[in-house]
Amino acid sequence: MRPYAIRMHLGLCRVPGGPRRTGSSRWRGRGVLAVLLAAVLLPAAACRPSRVRVRGPSMAPALVDGDRLLVCRGCHASRARPGEVVVVARPGGGEAVKRLVGGPGDVVDAAGGPLRLVAGEIAVAGDDPARSTDSRRWGPLPVGALRGRALGVYHPPERVRWGASLR
Repeated sequence: MRPYAIRMHLGLCRVPGGPRRTGSSRWRGRGVLAVLLAAVLLPAAACRPSRVRVRGPSMAPALVDGDRLLVCRGCHASRARPGEVVVVARPGGGEAVKRLVGGPGDVVDAAGGPLRLVAGEIAVAGDDPARSTDSRRWGPLPVGALRGRALGVYHPPERVRWGASLR
């Protein structure tokens, strides 16, 4: 290809009488690319990954003391489903890794008998009820106490697993 043909192909020069390349058509292509990138990257940005260490035996056998979880901190309570492992704010301070057992409208077991959750409330429980302090003792938690959803165990290497395998 000759240099003039290469420049013409790249749009660096104009052929007399040929189509004129306007600046808006170049920007239109870049705009489409920007919209596609935003559609892919914005949902990923909503999830702020963080690391959490499981402390205590309350989640045994699924999670044991010392397991390290990758947690999505930007996830909303409406996206968490019963059965998922979540991180919640403890009523007395600090955070706890528990399993979400109920959301608004659900009836769950509590220390005083069945408990109906109303709008804006969630219930969590540990997998080992004998060694867990959870909604059976605390009562329902506000939805705002939900700090994130566990994505998977990343350490120790022999216990690595992701997604549905945490159920």
